[in-house]
Amino acid sequence: MTYESAPSATEPASSRPGEAGRGQLRPRGSNHVGMRQYNERVLLQAIRLHGELPKAELARLTHLSNQTVSMIVNALLEDGLVVKREPLRGRIGQPSVPIALNPDGAYALGVDKRPTWRARDLGDIESLDGGS
Repeated sequence: MTYESAPSATEPASSRPGEAGRGQLRPRGSNHVGMRQYNERVLLQAIRLHGELPKAELARLTHLSNQTVSMIVNALLEDGLVVKREPLRGRIGQPSVPIALNPDGAYALGVDKRPTWRARDLGDIESLDGGS
């Protein structure tokens, strides 16, 4: 919940007009969209660097909770950025399903346009190196 008239989430309620005598803090919600986008990038980078991995291994590798990884991976599956591979059998419990980047899930186009040099490059999500 968000309070539009609240100047500060930590300001005592008793210091605001019309709220004298309460002396308690008013809660203020926050937007976690930025954190979710960051975690999406962390998961995509982990898959890109380490190859296809089950959700449990992604959680261990990224230090995110199983629930967070599951929610984000499900959203990435819906968006077509990742795909499920064949389940890995032979272990105790349910078979683990590796998650891999979808080569057709995203593309990047780079253009360098200098007076004496022109270059273009197109790469799929698996060929992006992220560092240059």
